Amino acid sequence: MEDQLCENQFTLVISNISSLQSVGKKYTDAFVIGGCNWRVVATSKGEKYNESLSLSLAVADAESLPFGWRRHVEFSFTIVNQLSEEQHSELEDIFRDFTETKVIFDYKTHECGCASSIPLGRLDAKYGGLILNEQVKILGEVNVLEAVWKSGPITIELHGFQVFPSEMKRFQ
Repeated sequence: MEDQLCENQFTLVISNISSLQSVGKKYTDAFVIGGCNWRVVATSKGEKYNESLSLSLAVADAESLPFGWRRHVEFSFTIVNQLSEEQHSELEDIFRDFTETKVIFDYKTHECGCASSIPLGRLDAKYGGLILNEQVKILGEVNVLEAVWKSGPITIELHGFQVFPSEMKRFQ
């Protein structure tokens, strides 16, 4: 994580981008936006010469949240042109359009990937400067639309309904 620009934006740099295939996933350190802890997950998809970069947003502290927690968010990622930050790349817009996502995180959904990934070959310096010195710089934005911190009686979802564990026998 590099820095937080304003209350809902951040920049991060993914180093050693070519090693992503062998590592599988890279996780950022946790950061706070909207009173919630987040992290970004970078994944390489595809074969050696056909790799794509995929980014996901993940709840950093999901295991420690009370039962019934929920976060409704919209988020996006933009890959920054590192050769010239004033020079706007059409590829930046395309990637941002593919990554704009609205999702509800809860105890079942801790991580949400974007609808699309982008070929690493298209990010290379010769195609616009989005990968420079094995690094990709990303501007992220997270808007927390709702954060529910619910605790109370523990219920279990059964056929789309929340029931108490003591009532499970009635429905089986």
